[in-house]
Amino acid sequence: MAWVIVLLVVVVALGRGGYDPWAMLVLELGAAGIVLWLMVEVLWGTRSEERALYLEQKRAWKRLPFFARHPDLASVFRLLTVGGFPKRYGTPDVEILPPGVPVRQIESDRAKTHLILLGFPFKRTGIGLPVLLLTLWMVASIVPLRRGLLEFVSPQAHSLRLEAESLMEPPPGSPEPAPWSLAPFLTLRSLWLWFAYLGLFYAAVHLAQDVRRVEKLTGLLLLVGIGFGIFGIGQWLFGLRDLFGTDPSAAGLRATGTFGNRNHYAAFMEMLLLCGVGWLGARWVALMPGRRSSGRLTVMNQEAKARLSIAALGIVTASLGLIFSLSRSGISFALAGCAAFALMIPAAYEPTATETIEIERSRSGRSHSRRSRRGKRRRYGRVYWALALAVLAVAFWIGIDPVVTRFELIPEQWEAEKGRYQVWLDSLGAVEDYWLTGSGLSSFRYVFPIYRSFGGRVFYSWAHNDYLQALIELGVPGFLLIVWILVGVVLGALRVRRELEGNLPLILLHTGFCAAALAIAFHSFTDFSLHLAADAALLVVVLGVVVGFGKPRAPARKGAGPAAHGAQ
Repeated sequence: MAWVIVLLVVVVALGRGGYDPWAMLVLELGAAGIVLWLMVEVLWGTRSEERALYLEQKRAWKRLPFFARHPDLASVFRLLTVGGFPKRYGTPDVEILPPGVPVRQIESDRAKTHLILLGFPFKRTGIGLPVLLLTLWMVASIVPLRRGLLEFVSPQAHSLRLEAESLMEPPPGSPEPAPWSLAPFLTLRSLWLWFAYLGLFYAAVHLAQDVRRVEKLTGLLLLVGIGFGIFGIGQWLFGLRDLFGTDPSAAGLRATGTFGNRNHYAAFMEMLLLCGVGWLGARWVALMPGRRSSGRLTVMNQEAKARLSIAALGIVTASLGLIFSLSRSGISFALAGCAAFALMIPAAYEPTATETIEIERSRSGRSHSRRSRRGKRRRYGRVYWALALAVLAVAFWIGIDPVVTRFELIPEQWEAEKGRYQVWLDSLGAVEDYWLTGSGLSSFRYVFPIYRSFGGRVFYSWAHNDYLQALIELGVPGFLLIVWILVGVVLGALRVRRELEGNLPLILLHTGFCAAALAIAFHSFTDFSLHLAADAALLVVVLGVVVGFGKPRAPARKGAGPAAHGAQ
């Protein structure tokens, strides 16, 4: 599944970042095939005795009091009643004794982490409800409404439709029902892409339950980053843009990959780069505990370190592709993602409870453990400083002057850049008129000219701010659902990090995905990269790993059943 997901993202990226119609079609069909594969994998991989145990557990879980199954909701009720509601229920363990199955203790948390449908377990994401509500809200935007109801919920959309119908020859006799979306066809087209993204997201959540699959997925993403980085460097050095029908002299000397736009290419590369950094850190740290003075293990570690050194050169290559895109926002937010990665690492060095006990047993052991931990920290930091210096050295050797000049011209280009800020200011009028329903997905290009306060021949199809455009196209209710989803992703990431506490390699692997999500989240304030199918598809895969990653599953023992099989 990791191979198929990465291959799908690469194929979509080859179609001008997913802008070509065939690339969108491939994404939709590929996502449908992956979801079908996922369903078959879950149905085929669940044994009959596991199904019986899951069903029995689900029935036992339903017999518990409502607020015992939902302690967070009980806390909210207690807060609203100013302490009048009973204290928060605990979450008891449920002992299940299905016929013919040995006695075992099953954690009742399984009902929280998995959705049991007909005895088949499906991983919960924690954001299912807001995603469902947002999907229904999008569907509602293309449902025809009576004109009286349309005028009530969206007066501006009703007024525009009347004005458009008055220009028809001959004008229609009686107004027919119409949706509040001003571009129903484009909204429907965006909905199909939305379903494809949801399929990819849940496939990544399902895949993230297996650590080995996540490692394979991350390694493949790093290879993709290396490949696109090499192509970007080739564009910079040899003008390979003409391979994709673009004249280098007309487009300028910069790396754009297969996207055609340097900012969208940079957004794609920054996510791949940060995931690769997490993979490299996880693999490097995993080798440290197994040091031996002699033996086969030493040879294996040396070979693994050699391979990691080659991977580090690959990260340097991906970084150079990003740098020579000349995308100020891409470079800046990639650096911000690296800073976020560094800030999220220190928690991994706090000793766990087991390590604390072992440290307190012996003074000599304590001092040795502290020295070892400090040594690991310094050694790990040196690796990334070496990578950063290697990137800068090669960049200066190739020629980084245009990159530096592009940042130096920020004060001189302020007047040119003010056009983007003026677009944001003018768009606030659309927010006021479409605050309840929004204007419909992909309708900004038709709405903005009404509120545009400046002239010129530049046509803005996008707001260059994904959050502002979502507020205009989905209204305040849809935007609040997006915020709900983002909060759910953050809470899911924090939960995963608590579960991984003490496992430094897995924390580093997860941190790379978190840093990639943060970088693109900040990048979306100044660009519209997520309207490119390749960038959006890669992001949902990253988010799926962020919220779905879990502890390694213990190997199943004979007769242990799903208690060991599904441990998260």
